[in-house]
Amino acid sequence: MDKLSALAKLFDVPLEYLNAFLYKGQGQQVQMLRERMGLSRREFADKFGVWITTVRDWETNSVRMTKQTWEKIFRSQ
Repeated sequence: MDKLSALAKLFDVPLEYLNAFLYKGQGQQVQMLRERMGLSRREFADKFGVWITTVRDWETNSVRMTKQTWEKIFRSQ
């Protein structure tokens, strides 16, 4: 927990965001948020200004999103 707290401080994010970002499956979180919003991948991509292939890659855990993108998407909800 000390190391996780240090990372949160280093990246200037709340500990609960870092914990969710690292351990709860980022791709699964993106997909659950998109579905909860009732959006297709295309609609989600358009809403947040990213490529549809990026949304697919996030959801399949092929690519990890940046902290800035994470905050843009998840803090707005």
